[in-house]
Amino acid sequence: MSSKPWLLLVVAAAAAAHKQSQLPSSGHSCDVAIPSTPTFDYGNFTYPASPIATTKPVSNKATPTPVSTYALHYSDVSSQFANLSSTTWPNWTPTFPLPSQSDESNPYGTAALTNLWQAARPTNFTRGIYSTAVSATPVPSKELIPPPPLYFTPHSCYKFPKDFIFGAGGSASQIEGAVADEGKSPSLQDVLANIISLAPGAVSGLLASPGSGGPVGDYVTGEHYYLYKQDIERLAAMGLKYLYLTIPWTRILPFALPGTPVNTKALDHYDDVINCLLEHGIQPNVGLTHFDTPLQFFGGSSNYLLNLAALQSSSTYGIGGISFGYSNETFVESFVNYAQIVMARYADRVPLWNTFNEPQIGCSDGVAVKNVLEAHARVYHYYKDTLKGKGKVSMKMGITPAVPRDASNQSHVEAANYFSDLYSGALLRPLALGEDYPEAFKLSVPDYVPLSKTDLEYMNGTMDFISLDAYSAPVIEPVVSNLTACATAYNKTTNPYRSFPICVNASSSVPPSHGDWSVGYSPYGSPTYYDSPLNLRTQLKYTYATYRLPVFISEFGLSLPAPPGGRLQDNLFNQPASEYLLSYLNEVLKAIWEDGVDVMGALVWNWADDWEFGSFAQGFGLQFVNFTTQERRYRRSFFDVMGFVEGRRME
Repeated sequence: MSSKPWLLLVVAAAAAAHKQSQLPSSGHSCDVAIPSTPTFDYGNFTYPASPIATTKPVSNKATPTPVSTYALHYSDVSSQFANLSSTTWPNWTPTFPLPSQSDESNPYGTAALTNLWQAARPTNFTRGIYSTAVSATPVPSKELIPPPPLYFTPHSCYKFPKDFIFGAGGSASQIEGAVADEGKSPSLQDVLANIISLAPGAVSGLLASPGSGGPVGDYVTGEHYYLYKQDIERLAAMGLKYLYLTIPWTRILPFALPGTPVNTKALDHYDDVINCLLEHGIQPNVGLTHFDTPLQFFGGSSNYLLNLAALQSSSTYGIGGISFGYSNETFVESFVNYAQIVMARYADRVPLWNTFNEPQIGCSDGVAVKNVLEAHARVYHYYKDTLKGKGKVSMKMGITPAVPRDASNQSHVEAANYFSDLYSGALLRPLALGEDYPEAFKLSVPDYVPLSKTDLEYMNGTMDFISLDAYSAPVIEPVVSNLTACATAYNKTTNPYRSFPICVNASSSVPPSHGDWSVGYSPYGSPTYYDSPLNLRTQLKYTYATYRLPVFISEFGLSLPAPPGGRLQDNLFNQPASEYLLSYLNEVLKAIWEDGVDVMGALVWNWADDWEFGSFAQGFGLQFVNFTTQERRYRRSFFDVMGFVEGRRME
């Protein structure tokens, strides 16, 4: 230690003052002395120049990604798939005629695919305006003119590490369209409207977007399946470097199960998508499933839709509610087979993988949780051991760690820990730490499947990072004084739609002793979607300290209703979304530099407006989409967030 500590303080203060002087100016600097009274001067008036934004994207020219190899090439492992057949199928429509009798004898032919769609009974099926891939065109320079600067922006001297991953995401079922084209079979998402019509109230606010006015059928969405080249061109023009995309199981394997033929057109399509991304300097982050389980895992009887609707009825938050088919006895083998086909084909070019999206939401019982754990671990080992993968693999946590409503109240702290262990710990502790299920999970879920020592050894370390879909934090308080007694008090009669009781409550306000204010700004008054950046920092620290792995914000964003008046300019000027994104990213910087949390990156949801499980009205997108013409327009939040991150990235 220096013998002159005062000297260190002087040097530190001088360094801090130097850093402060480098901040963007938005008014008076407190480091500059001011007179005790103002001086007034009529002077000569001139109009000030229009403010020029400093949030330009890094570049509007795509720079191809340097060639990197993250795993063995498909040719090195293709012998594994020597017995795998492949074929193609035509587009299906409700008026599609059944093929000849000879094709009906083929269990995987066009007639069989037609039968799948007829059994799914899509409501008000519609097609988009495109039927072939559209070539990219340069983005007009006028679209790349940044908006006027925000009046308030975070004034942090911290910078993002050079390798900080920043980008955006979108899932196939929400943005691609072409749901019955080129051999794709129906998934859960393609019959969501049917399920809701069969069982009103079947899907909770987690899937039916708040304020949407009720779910509606959708089969077109953003037609990204045909517009991907133009979409990638637009993302590259803004300087985006990472994109989360999903590859639909039902497009690769229309009949889902091992031994069924693979869709040649689908394999070629995603080959081209990934290559197009890399040619434009964008790294792909691939998800293997995103709420789009093939319908085969919900049963094959003629009334399976009614059975599925019953499973979804009155479902609530997370494990024990909605079923995504994970409990099916064939699910694990089938998912691993599908994942192997996809990874073997693309892993040489993909640095990041996610096996499941928000699996807690689709686990209706303890069997589903065990199946998800087993399937993920097997896919991880295949990637690392067989494909010699050098990239990183995780799964996206949809129910993120909780924060206590009143951190000074021990019962609230216990409730928050209970919630986090039940919903996140049940998956993360076995996979990240090789530890058994948390006690909260074993107490609460009566049909949980025990994990053996062999299971835990196999699962241990099969996560390279922790992915959090961190829109907002569950703010938790207890509903009973004894959580253990509550957790074991399961009553099928009083709890017919849930396999365990809920012993905590998610609040949307701070304690009454603190004014009973809302936890944060929520455009729809939802207790699960609100702006509260300080809670994000708490979640990041909790996750890193608990699971000892880098943390990745795999989704975050703010959905805004359309502004009144209907003016496109007002829709594009989505200032609250910008403020949300920048405040969250500023807390990420603090978590990195002040809390010592290894935050490896963040992805904004969504790169363009999408179908949010029942509604087109949710304005999550960094781009506005006209769903009639499929025209895209940049929103100001895209400029603001790119400028904030890339303007603060270390060299």
